[in-house]
Amino acid sequence: MQLGETEHTATPGKDYTSVKRTLTFLQNQSEKTIKVPILPRDDLETRDESFGIQLSNITPDGAKLSKKSFQLVNIVTDIEGKKKAEALT
Repeated sequence: MQLGETEHTATPGKDYTSVKRTLTFLQNQSEKTIKVPILPRDDLETRDESFGIQLSNITPDGAKLSKKSFQLVNIVTDIEGKKKAEALT
């Protein structure tokens, strides 16, 4: 485990697909959607894991990121979906 990781830290390649992209905002545009694929699990264990998304390297000079440049994403088990899956087995 790396510094800051816990048993609830999601692992790229196991829990989600790591995404690195360049976002380009047009003039007066203040929102963009980032899609991060959550990977399915073979087991039906309850999930309670997190990972962060950080925006950085803003250009041009003078542009600023808001306090929302870092967001935490929580992956949790869909309890109803889990019950349906268990009923099928």
